[in-house]
Amino acid sequence: MPALHHSCVALALLALAACSSKHGERDAVPDAIAAASPEDRKCSDDLSPFEPDKLPRCTGRDAAMPAGPQAFHIASEGGQCVIEGDACNLERPFKLSGCGIKNYYTFTPTSASAGSFAYRGRLMGVEVGGGGDYTVDASEAGGSIQTMASRNCASAGGVAGCNGINLRFRLTPIAACGNAP
Repeated sequence: MPALHHSCVALALLALAACSSKHGERDAVPDAIAAASPEDRKCSDDLSPFEPDKLPRCTGRDAAMPAGPQAFHIASEGGQCVIEGDACNLERPFKLSGCGIKNYYTFTPTSASAGSFAYRGRLMGVEVGGGGDYTVDASEAGGSIQTMASRNCASAGGVAGCNGINLRFRLTPIAACGNAP
């Protein structure tokens, strides 16, 4: 097999890795919750096997959406190219374009806070594709989409490779969507 094909697959996998957020990066508990004393807390993520929970979970508390659907501009963070687009309603499917590929990513929500995604395209002559699940942390002020359980693959000339790098997308509120779903 020509060395060029091996180089293209390796280059495509590097391009996929360059689009990812920092390895191991996780969102922390919101500052307002973490700074509160235990007596002042309205929620808790502490799991104790010895006593019943007395407070509701904090996870996702700041993710409450406004009464009506909020429109967002969505853009990937980091990487060599930006994957972006607008979504009028995070509870309906939406598509993002980037890296020279129109409708590159398709997000299919199961709710306003989670769903699955898939992508397919051709980068530098290499076929790329993949998918996984995602979660949304959004409010009227913005937020993020974090992919998880990703499977990203690239192939050229009969050589293929995959990785499990996840991406993070920034949500920026917008007033209107134009032609977005």
